[in-house]
Amino acid sequence: MNLPDTKKINIAFYTLDFKTSGVFKIISTLSQNIPSDYNLHIFVSDEHDENFIPAFKVGGVIHYFNIKDPSSRNPIKKIYKNFLRKKLLKKAKKDYKIDLTVTFSENPNLHNIVTRQNDKIVICVHNYTSINIAEDIKNRLYSFMYNRLIKKYFNRADKIVTVSSGIKTDLVNNFGMNKDLLEVLYNPHDIRRIEEMSDKELPAEYKYLFENRFSIINIGRISTQKGHWHLIRAFKIVKQQIPEAVLIIIGEGKKELTDLLSTLISDLELSNDVVFLNFQANPYVFMKNADIYAASSIFEGLPNVLIECMACGTPVISTDCRSGPREIIAPKTDSSYVTDNIEKAEFGILTPPLGRDVLNSSVPITKEETLLAYAIIMLYNDKETRSSYSIKGKLRASEFNIKNTIKYYDRLFKKVLEQ
Repeated sequence: MNLPDTKKINIAFYTLDFKTSGVFKIISTLSQNIPSDYNLHIFVSDEHDENFIPAFKVGGVIHYFNIKDPSSRNPIKKIYKNFLRKKLLKKAKKDYKIDLTVTFSENPNLHNIVTRQNDKIVICVHNYTSINIAEDIKNRLYSFMYNRLIKKYFNRADKIVTVSSGIKTDLVNNFGMNKDLLEVLYNPHDIRRIEEMSDKELPAEYKYLFENRFSIINIGRISTQKGHWHLIRAFKIVKQQIPEAVLIIIGEGKKELTDLLSTLISDLELSNDVVFLNFQANPYVFMKNADIYAASSIFEGLPNVLIECMACGTPVISTDCRSGPREIIAPKTDSSYVTDNIEKAEFGILTPPLGRDVLNSSVPITKEETLLAYAIIMLYNDKETRSSYSIKGKLRASEFNIKNTIKYYDRLFKKVLEQ
């Protein structure tokens, strides 16, 4: 379509909810920085409490569909909810004369494609899809269904944005995506806001965690994707070498997994040294006060938290999982390469990927967990390298600044509209 000279572009972001997540952060950042030649509408599918206040600010005009019982796992209700979501999204696109609709995760991506009106469709993929489906969707029927739906529908989008080169390769090799539809755009970050928030004073009740301690921090939802049991098991080795070490895990998750982790901590006699904190409105002040950040993820897309920690000047260690950590920490290397040892990369440290199986205290420590522990100990002993990574990390994080990345999103949106 030819872009009009005087008319603003009606663009819509569609999401299921405003729960705290990496995707919601991206929507928040993009919506607050989108150029003035767009009229932005944000369609939110699911029911929310009437007193609900999103954890992050959002730009544009928000429209809630208020579909009830969003968490129900009843198969019939799930089918009906998805039918209703598509019906209301289709109507909203028509009512607000949407020119371009952008979505950011699997279900919304599928809804976006099948509700096409006169709008162009951009879908964004934020996770390593083949592993995500296998790990997060335990029901084999649902896993099979999602796999088939992605293969059938994603190529019908006008553009598929992936947030890492690894995700792009995964979609081509495992889902048959058309290479011409795919474009890699890294997640945008409001670096100035992160820096300002990190400079605030740490809440008094948490200061003891950082005083006269060597603090290792991990932030993210408690899920099997994040591999927290590996980090806790590795921390047992760390604690033997660094008596003043403390592991701080910020996040929330399902009780089944949090109970398992609590049992593991007790069995390893780490109850006084591993601290779980719930969601924090300002995680950046915790990042800045920590000595290092350690990520034990089994898989990722492009982990926002690594970039945020680097922006706070905190040295980072991450598993070299598929995908994203290598592209952030070692951008000049081949993104398909996977390390089998401790790799002192340009902007942080990478360690070998960890196994998918949830391990308890009776299972012997693995080689990969041992290397993760040794990487932490190495940084503890090498203050010069820690200082270097702190400085270099801030420079690397600045490359993901929304002021730089928004122009690439704007260019892509305009290009799609002109097709």
